[in-house]
Amino acid sequence: MTVPAEPLFLSREDVEEIHAYQTRVFGGSPGLRDSGLLESAVATPQSSFGGKFLYADVFEMAAAYMVSIIGNHPFLDGNKRTGAMSAAVFLEVNGYDFRADASEFTAVAFKAA
Repeated sequence: MTVPAEPLFLSREDVEEIHAYQTRVFGGSPGLRDSGLLESAVATPQSSFGGKFLYADVFEMAAAYMVSIIGNHPFLDGNKRTGAMSAAVFLEVNGYDFRADASEFTAVAFKAA
């Protein structure tokens, strides 16, 4: 897979699809708790100042997806799963073959909470 010159960011719809998948597969209450908090979480990795991204690379941007979604808690349930999976999907669409031990990845998501 080729790494794009500019990052390909996830949309709100992408994150909502990830959330729907997570609740369908792993359970929990589907649905949005706060639309504004979701918009904020999705926009955070794209933040820039003076024409430069605030996050140095796609790895920091992926972490920003995880931390923002988990911290903002925009969904009724499944925020940690959605944040973690959004970070992984972001890396994948940007050309990185994301592989992680499930228990270690879960521990990282809980630490981000």
